Amino acid sequence: MAEPQEPTPEYRSTHVFVGVALGLAFLGFFVGINQTSQQMDGLTAFVPDASKEAPHESLKARGYGEILENPFRKNQHWLTSIDNLASKTTPQLTAEVEDPEKNKESTLLMREARRAYAGAPPTIPHPVKQKGDASCVACHQDGVTINGRLAPPMSHDFKSQCMQCHVVSQAPMQVENRSYLLSTENSFVGLSEPRDGERAWPGAPATIPHTLQMRSNCMSCHGLNGRYGIRTSHPWRQNCVQCHTPNAKLDAHPIPSNLDAPPQ
Repeated sequence: MAEPQEPTPEYRSTHVFVGVALGLAFLGFFVGINQTSQQMDGLTAFVPDASKEAPHESLKARGYGEILENPFRKNQHWLTSIDNLASKTTPQLTAEVEDPEKNKESTLLMREARRAYAGAPPTIPHPVKQKGDASCVACHQDGVTINGRLAPPMSHDFKSQCMQCHVVSQAPMQVENRSYLLSTENSFVGLSEPRDGERAWPGAPATIPHTLQMRSNCMSCHGLNGRYGIRTSHPWRQNCVQCHTPNAKLDAHPIPSNLDAPPQ
């Protein structure tokens, strides 16, 4: 039978170190508890000095229970929802439309002011946050009127990068004068907004005086939320191109060379 081996010095040192560490841990635990109890007995609740008022009006912090019962206080009259801000007086389908010739010219001039040329994407007449398309779609998905200002619906299918085509009309921040680098003078003259479409005979439906590219939603400009002067008198008719034909020059497509060829 083999004799038991004596522990090595390293083995003994490890046991001694672990024992000392455990002893110090227990000692510190009980000393900390004793000191904490003594300190808590000598503490008093903090009472702010009412004579030392803040130089400005300060609001007392509310508890979580108060916040849950009434989330808002001084700004509770603010309206932040599009549903609450939007005008509730949407024109009816059968509502009588004002004389279009009365406001047509002013409406077309306003459209020209927001476009570099006829058919160009309109500029954005208000500040925007370039953080995505959610804020754009909130108003321009179906169109809305807020405080007398009209946000027309999109005239095209949904696109995720709105500011790739639509830019703000004013710079979002001041920049230093770099007129020595940038020149705003040029000879470019854009096309003006078309006024009227051609008619085959008096009283016939007018042809569409503009291209249909990115303008597939006619109701965007001519529907119930359209501006006076270009708003249609019959918004209940949704198939517009059934009567109003596209312009043969603006929306012309090349005729296939084999159009007259017999079918294969």
